[in-house]
Amino acid sequence: MFTGQSLKRLLALAVAAASSTACTKAVTGYFSPLKFTQLNGNEEVLENFMLSSSIAKTVQRYRDVDLLWMVDNSGSMGNHQTALTDGFKEFATTYFTKDRNIRLAAIPSDTYLAGATDVVAKYGPGQGKCYSFLLPGVHDGIRPNIASLKNDCTLDEVLPSARTGNPILETQNSDGTAVDLVKLAADFGINAKVGTAGNGSERGLQSIIKMLEDNEGQASCASTGIGCLFRKNKLRGIILVGDEHSQDIITDGVTTIDHTAAKYKRMTDAEVTAESNLLGDLVRKKLNTFFTTLDGKSDPNYFVVTIANLTCVEIGNDYCGLRLQNNVLERHNNERWGPEYLAVHDAVKADGANSAGALSIRANINNVDFKAVLAQVGQVLDTQVEQVVVTSFTLTKDPSSTAPVRAEISDSGVVTQISQGAIKVTGRVVDIDQSGLPGAPSANARITFTYVPL
Repeated sequence: MFTGQSLKRLLALAVAAASSTACTKAVTGYFSPLKFTQLNGNEEVLENFMLSSSIAKTVQRYRDVDLLWMVDNSGSMGNHQTALTDGFKEFATTYFTKDRNIRLAAIPSDTYLAGATDVVAKYGPGQGKCYSFLLPGVHDGIRPNIASLKNDCTLDEVLPSARTGNPILETQNSDGTAVDLVKLAADFGINAKVGTAGNGSERGLQSIIKMLEDNEGQASCASTGIGCLFRKNKLRGIILVGDEHSQDIITDGVTTIDHTAAKYKRMTDAEVTAESNLLGDLVRKKLNTFFTTLDGKSDPNYFVVTIANLTCVEIGNDYCGLRLQNNVLERHNNERWGPEYLAVHDAVKADGANSAGALSIRANINNVDFKAVLAQVGQVLDTQVEQVVVTSFTLTKDPSSTAPVRAEISDSGVVTQISQGAIKVTGRVVDIDQSGLPGAPSANARITFTYVPL
């Protein structure tokens, strides 16, 4: 990569620079000066390359994944939430390797009440209007006893210690370095342990749709992405965790499926199954519309994991099927069965237009712990790799792993910072995803790397 003359010049200048007492020094780098500066007591290197000198190659990587967990927060879910968060610890340390970028957020089954509840003491101001947004003090601890919020949904108090302050968790920092997975698992344990004081009319599917409309519909999602879970063109997973049927009302403006207690309790098993299938398909269509609109593509690219009672389970006074009650045949209001959640899984898995739909999983919520179920999810993530075209450079010095390698591109007088998510470092080799370069840079464009050398 170096000519004989350039190597001689590099060594000569390096020796000369070593004898200098100045804090800033320069030697000749690969194509243009390699500069050493002091920052916060650490030596930093600024190294320049012409874009035309780079090597284009295709590499294989794990796909980035965004996971939304809907966790039932009704009165019967305490043990299941504990099992979920306990099982998550092993799941995270096993499958969240440092070369993966995974985002996670959790919402409860009464999120659908946002903007339509009078229980302000629990759900916050404006009839709970903040409850469908992924905000500190809202979806980062037990729900619905959210933190005290102002009318603009900002905190009106110091964040309580029982909350993480981070409703959207991610396995990588903004600079591309890996987070502490032990802390991430602990934070998820707080975020996903949503409590058991939620509304008794649990509507997990309606809650997901409400969150997508409100939180993911913000203008910032299309610009900065701040406060938003789902990213463009990433693999997505919707994980449904509930032990009872979901009392949703879902409509597409033409067809309305009502599974609230008043309607559901008079249905036969055959009617429950048939209507759940219709409801599941309506939800699939809504999810498809959201993700295809986000990506600008026809493939919605998501899967569903349903963790529910696969068949009806009789526990205590919670019976199954129609039973004579006060001279009327009725089902139990809180029947321990998840036909709606199962129907969404089935509809998504069978959708040939969804490349990720076949990855969908259904599992029994009554497992002793969630380790086996979450291991299935981890095995799905292990299969998800993609081919990425990168522009590759080799640095002159080894960069420290404790500080990020930053990059910017200068082209025709315009300097653009390259996203840390587009930069991957292996030893001295730095790969930049070509999709992370602005527009179509010219051959005269210059890449500048800033890093702390070993």
